[in-house]
Amino acid sequence: MRTRVKFPEPADPASTTPGHVPSWTLRSYPVPERATAESNQAEPSQTESDQTVSVLVSTQDHHSRWRQGTRFHDLFDRQCFHLDSQAQSQIAIDYGSVAFSYADLAGFSNQIARFLDAEQVEGGDHMAVLLDRSVMAPATVLAVSRLGVSYVPLDAGFPTDRINHIITDSGVTGVLTQRCYLPLFRGVDVPVIAIDDHMEEIHSYDSGIFEPDDLRDVLDPTAYVIYTSGSTGLPKGVPIRHSSICNFLDVASSLYGYTSKDRVYQGMTIAFDFSVEELWVPLCCGATVVPASSDIQLLGSDLQQFLRDRQISALCCVPTLLSTLQPDLTNLRFLLVSGEACPRDLIEPWLSPGRRVLNAYGPTEATVTATWSVLEPGNPITIGGPLPTYSV
Repeated sequence: MRTRVKFPEPADPASTTPGHVPSWTLRSYPVPERATAESNQAEPSQTESDQTVSVLVSTQDHHSRWRQGTRFHDLFDRQCFHLDSQAQSQIAIDYGSVAFSYADLAGFSNQIARFLDAEQVEGGDHMAVLLDRSVMAPATVLAVSRLGVSYVPLDAGFPTDRINHIITDSGVTGVLTQRCYLPLFRGVDVPVIAIDDHMEEIHSYDSGIFEPDDLRDVLDPTAYVIYTSGSTGLPKGVPIRHSSICNFLDVASSLYGYTSKDRVYQGMTIAFDFSVEELWVPLCCGATVVPASSDIQLLGSDLQQFLRDRQISALCCVPTLLSTLQPDLTNLRFLLVSGEACPRDLIEPWLSPGRRVLNAYGPTEATVTATWSVLEPGNPITIGGPLPTYSV
């Protein structure tokens, strides 16, 4: 499949420094006086107290990278624009025997958007999404963003009662999935569309840029809702707005150090926000994402062999998964660990010359990652400090 898409010229992104070494500074802010139970005030006082709070911020830039009206898919289209004619040949998704260039992925997402538009999926709708790690997932996520639709990602490994709870609790208006996952949605009260049942129709649509007239009418809508394990035992939905995910992607893609020559392993489904690290940050840098097969969960020697065979140069993972691997991966020049505490004895052997190693941390509510550090031999292993535009 080869697609020619004319991309609109984007606004210039904020100045960036790929491979940047982080630094931070403390700023002090006055703490507003708050009403107490004894004061009988209905509203907190607007006056400032003598107390201050110290906030750690990046020294690079503390202004949001998001521009009003920007949507998640705009950042991908921006990368396609900067690739120019190379968007036709630069591989975005390398999934075994199927490879999609940046232009292919953009064109496919526009076709899915037009198909969903014909199926009466409208801006403001909320759609549950359960797709494998092939090109179908990123293409569909881009498509719903183009429509002004927010998505609620699911995973095939979720128990049926968790899936049903999320569908009910989130108030989705439909489900986008694949034929193999249809049994998981028996009895749900919303329409279920198996996208791979409609491929002939989808490919009949125009692959040029699709944008509804009213897409930018809502200032800052929800991009997606990630469900995490709630404190009560029930999954808790965390809505992430376009301003937040666009800001994160702009910041991370400018600082992490990915290049268009990188081949980045994808091992997670989009139901986990850490997948943004291994899927969307690289795609906003022009890199190639190499998903593992959706049929198995790779670890240990199987993953080690996959990383070698597919010439993976960048890996994002939790320390538990890293502990099943050996550091003698000569092609691996970038490693990001997150999601768990990172033990020194685990990470030290990976700190070799020419390999950039980041330790990142962030609750889902903060949009994927909030703090980061560049790990160096002999230095303390910490979560560092805030990304530019974040504060701690």
